[in-house]
Amino acid sequence: MTQPYDPYAPPPAGSPAPSTTPLYDAYATANQARRLRVPEGLATAVVVLSSVFLAVQILSTALSFGAVEAYAAAADPMDVFTAYDGVAGLLSAVMLAAFIVSCLWLNESRKFAVAVKPTYRHQRGPVWVWLGWVVPVVSLWFPYQVVRDVRRSTIRGSSGLAGWWSTWLIGNFASYQATLVTMRGEDPVMLPFYELVTAVALLISFVCWLRIVRELTAAQRAHVAALDGVAG
Repeated sequence: MTQPYDPYAPPPAGSPAPSTTPLYDAYATANQARRLRVPEGLATAVVVLSSVFLAVQILSTALSFGAVEAYAAAADPMDVFTAYDGVAGLLSAVMLAAFIVSCLWLNESRKFAVAVKPTYRHQRGPVWVWLGWVVPVVSLWFPYQVVRDVRRSTIRGSSGLAGWWSTWLIGNFASYQATLVTMRGEDPVMLPFYELVTAVALLISFVCWLRIVRELTAAQRAHVAALDGVAG
């Protein structure tokens, strides 16, 4: 038989103690909700610029087949300038823009993650959001750790990160080999092969990256909505 509710009865065993400062708790929750900002604009920019970068890379791959003959006939590969080389310059510019915007988004997402879960220990400090991609050697794993910790402290688990990072590294290695062909005059027949490997690897990496950005943005929205609901 259900017992009538007694407001003066002690709480059941094992239940959390009631807050002695309910007004303060409500204020703290509302204040945290105001401080959390989902970087949706930056997330959209990341997706757009990453898409443009991938499109230019695919164009570069298509043009590499026609550049083989020019490089094979040249005494000095530095004297060659084809449509492929022109697109390479565009690719570098788009990559720089994507790098800046992605780091801005990742920096804001890291701040969000710290606010949501301040007890989580991030393996790399905030400065590595930027430097991790460009410092030699550590660039092979520092960016992965930064993204992994942002995801783990915002969403449970780190699904999809291994596929994203491994294909990103493969794509960059193949791209470097293609650069050696154009700068040092190495076997130009291999140029389309390196470019094709780069395009395929970056396509897979882009799909994984798109999923990471979307899932983090959705989780950030959910956190803000939950806090707004409590604060309201």
